[in-house]
Amino acid sequence: MRLGGSHNDKLIIAYPALKTGTGYVSSTVQLEFGARATGEPHRVHAVSCDIASWIESVTFPTALPLVMAVERTFWEKATAAHVYCCQGRLRGDRYSRHWYDLVS
Repeated sequence: MRLGGSHNDKLIIAYPALKTGTGYVSSTVQLEFGARATGEPHRVHAVSCDIASWIESVTFPTALPLVMAVERTFWEKATAAHVYCCQGRLRGDRYSRHWYDLVS
């Protein structure tokens, strides 16, 4: 675990990968706590295990976390795509996830 970002406003947690794959997905989780991470707008969203209905003998936990609203994520992705187009950075390392998110 380490701090990152120019203001140490990111917490980066590394974990051991079970498989190597292509290397596109790194074995880290990044939590951002800076000015962009205001959490607004937000919603309560129910989270449950997808396999719970298939394994009735096991009780899986559920949660109701406060999460950023999907419209905020959409506008952040759309703004990023606009910037990439204006800068001519239409391809490159780790950009495809933004395009995919806009189409999904």
